[in-house]
Parts: sequence; structure tokens; C-alpha cells
Amino acid sequence: MIYENGRPHRNETLYRDTIARNPGGSLAYVNLAWLYWQQGRHSEGIELIRTLIALRPDYAPAYNKLGGFYASQDRFAEALAAYRAALALKPGYLDVYNNLGLLYRRQGLLAEAIAAYQAAITIQPDYGPAHNNLGTVYYAQGRVPEAIAAWQRAVRLDPYSAPGRAAQANLEIVRDRLAR
Repeated sequence: MIYENGRPHRNETLYRDTIARNPGGSLAYVNLAWLYWQQGRHSEGIELIRTLIALRPDYAPAYNKLGGFYASQDRFAEALAAYRAALALKPGYLDVYNNLGLLYRRQGLLAEAIAAYQAAITIQPDYGPAHNNLGTVYYAQGRVPEAIAAWQRAVRLDPYSAPGRAAQANLEIVRDRLAR
């Protein structure tokens, strides 16, 4: 994404111009929708993604983005439908499985969250975000040794990524609690 910090109007113009020149250019829609979302213009972001889906109903990332927008508004049924549509188009879409896990976890559906994270890990065993999130669910269930193992794996896979750093922080918190 081309984005200049502190210059959202310029970015909006750039994305709108790109869409005008290439109405089927998916990335400009996604970037503009994300910009709107960051500005609190949620309905505009959702409508832009819906427009993209109408133009490119085969573009799985649009459904994933729509699911994320809905999930952040606690519109769980709509988020689930969007994520399922993304997976129907792209069955091995790791980010969608991870996002499904997050959606289920927010609803307290921990078994479903575990299944979603494990699906991502089955597809790509070195997918760190799923290991980190799986650890969080295990911990919530009181399965501390399994949580520690999942977080350790996330850290080993990529200690400098956001999921790796989150897993490291979780490990430190749990180790501190266990030491007391």
C-alpha cells in the first residue's frame, strides 16, 4: 500500500484516481476502504468493498477485508458469511482461517477458534499468527503447557513479527505468574 503518513487527503486522491483509471484494480479499492476505515468512515469503507465484490466477485481478499470490517463492528454473522465466501474462493487462505479464529474467540466459541487456527497450521505449519492465537485460546482454557508450546513456536518462527513479539510477551507474563 502506498501511504504517506499525515497526508490522508493525498492518499485518498491517489486511490480515487487509480480507481477511475482502472475500475477493476482491486488493490486501490482495498487501500481506499482501509483508509476510510482508519478515518472512522466505516460505512464508506464497507460500501467500497461491496462495490469491489460486485466488480470482482472472485476476489477473495475483498471478502476477507469485509469480514474484518464486520467483525470489528461485532456483526458476527455477516463477518462469518464474508469469511466463508473468501474460503469458498480460496480454500487455503491462511489469513481467513486466522481471522475466523479471532471471530470465534471473540464470541467465546473456543473449540471453533482452535479448529480454525489448526486448519491454518495444517496448511502452513510455520504460520506464526495462528500459533500465537492458538496459544491464547489454550491459555483461556487453562491449558497452560499447550499455550506455552504454541507461543514458543510462534516466537521461534519469527521473533520480530507482531505475532512473535506478542507471543514473547505472553510467555513472559505466564512465566512470571508461574514463578509466584
